[in-house]
Amino acid sequence: MNGPSPAPAPDPRERFVEAEIRSQVGALTRDNASIDPAAIARALDPDHWKRWMQPVREVARRMAQRGEIETVRHGRPTSEWPWRGVVRLRKPRFGLPAAPAAPVSGGQPDDPPAG
Repeated sequence: MNGPSPAPAPDPRERFVEAEIRSQVGALTRDNASIDPAAIARALDPDHWKRWMQPVREVARRMAQRGEIETVRHGRPTSEWPWRGVVRLRKPRFGLPAAPAAPVSGGQPDDPPAG
């Protein structure tokens, strides 16, 4: 039998992370609102959230590649990998291509001010 090998079964831990990302990004209500990946990791395991950061980043990257979410840096879409600096997650804005990462220039907020 020389056919292609079957795809590996999805990792239950990755499905768990993906479900939390979908839940939290889906709950965002303001236009362009975003969430810190650390908030997702803290929701998964408040006492040991740092061990969840890399899985959250990797799952979020794959979800962004599929167009399910958008990764933003300084409020602008980015497809840079590996992430550098502060990267946040938000609902995708369809029809707008991901922009190159903005240069780090100081403490500009990721979200527009409420108002």
